[in-house]
Amino acid sequence: MFFSKHPNDEVAVVQAPNGVVAESPWEAEDIRLPYNRLTFGERWLLVTGGERDLIDKLTGNGVRLDDPAVSRNIFVGIQTSADHIYHLKRLGPNRYEEKPPKGAKRGRVVEIEDEIMKPLVSGAEASRYLTPQTDTYLLFPYSLSGNRPSLIPASTLRTQYPNAWAYLSGHEDELRARESNKMDLDDGWWAYNYPKNLDKQEAPKLMVTQTVNRMQVTADGEGAFYINNVRVNGIMPARGVSLWGTLAALNAKPCDFYFRKTAKPKDNGYFEANKQFIKYLPIPVAEGDDSAALARDAERLQELHDQLREALDDIARRMGSVRIRPRPDDWLFPDLPDLDELKDAAPKRLIGTDRRKWAKDRLTREVEARQAALEEHLKPGVPLSAEIKRGELRFLIDGIPAVTGIFPPPEQAPFILAQWKVLASRTEVSARMTGKKLATELKKVALSADDHIMADVIRLQEEIATAETEIATLETRINQTIYRLHDLTPDEIAMIEAAVQ
Repeated sequence: MFFSKHPNDEVAVVQAPNGVVAESPWEAEDIRLPYNRLTFGERWLLVTGGERDLIDKLTGNGVRLDDPAVSRNIFVGIQTSADHIYHLKRLGPNRYEEKPPKGAKRGRVVEIEDEIMKPLVSGAEASRYLTPQTDTYLLFPYSLSGNRPSLIPASTLRTQYPNAWAYLSGHEDELRARESNKMDLDDGWWAYNYPKNLDKQEAPKLMVTQTVNRMQVTADGEGAFYINNVRVNGIMPARGVSLWGTLAALNAKPCDFYFRKTAKPKDNGYFEANKQFIKYLPIPVAEGDDSAALARDAERLQELHDQLREALDDIARRMGSVRIRPRPDDWLFPDLPDLDELKDAAPKRLIGTDRRKWAKDRLTREVEARQAALEEHLKPGVPLSAEIKRGELRFLIDGIPAVTGIFPPPEQAPFILAQWKVLASRTEVSARMTGKKLATELKKVALSADDHIMADVIRLQEEIATAETEIATLETRINQTIYRLHDLTPDEIAMIEAAVQ
């Protein structure tokens, strides 16, 4: 609120998530923000009350991510101006596939020397505490052996990388024509148009996707990956600063809270995580045992998440050999009325096919009602789980039994339970999750399979459960350490916990 009939030294700020304003918004408490607290870096931050006090406290107690004491650089990835030529899918040793032409399913397969190809990470591959996996590779015609990156000369490409040179030469006309013929250079038409940050790609670094729904940072401790354009941001810790300790701080709840409150919001609960928003993130000063413990726990978390992904992939491959027939609605919702019962309950004036149609419509509404009941529990971020209790198979949302009343035969129960637990492990509840979608996934179970397949799935799921327990322990320990380093009170911790659930 900027205009009134008298001078003001503050503004009133009312939040309108999704465009909805609360009733009598200007009567709410903690909506006033003095002019001298409007500024946040180079912009305004319209956050008030206790949340603003907490943001200011975290700012004061931490060191900004872009401070030279914390990081050497926050940078974007490789910009080629011809990604469809330089980005290829790796099929095997020295074998790559070009991007398919429009309307085609497969691209041309070409032979290029592996030594000149670099694994490329885009947004989807940079996930929280997960070592990237990618089959997209970047043709990198540069040398990093000198004091600064240099374009590999044509003569060297011809002799050392003849397949790569033949591939580039096949696209010479298009590469020369880039940027209105700016790259029509006899001694460099195969170069990137914007050769920035080339020397940073093979350094140990942290990576965060450009658009995220929370702080989700991963570590490339060996400098094994190159990053793609602005889709991923790289963070190089300062010399002497622990890569893994910085990762722990960035993925902890205080940084996540700070990020969600200060970054630019996008649709469906996502935020922009480019440099202008992550550079302010407050990194607490950790020394001695605290520094070592944070680094050790963060590195172990990435190992565990990698193991978790591998186990889930192993299960998916095994289940791919099993014929799965989705179970009917009355398997998932045993209290559904029978179609014949509904036909008997139809109005007496209806006869024949009209009576059956009425019953089918009524059954559809009954199913939709149960799906809607599931959806009431599906708040973003809530945990999912499954259990068997006294012979009853149950699916829980946020610890609350949401699907009950299923009593599978004892010989089927462990296998079905394992499948539901795997579903719970790989499903992150977002604003897009609906009760219908969840019900559809819950019905996609096999009641049995070959004995060795069932044994493998059950064993792998138990390994997943063990890893998840250790992950929860480490996450809690890191958060508690970061809370202490920021000197947060129980009320401030509760505010963070509520905001980032």
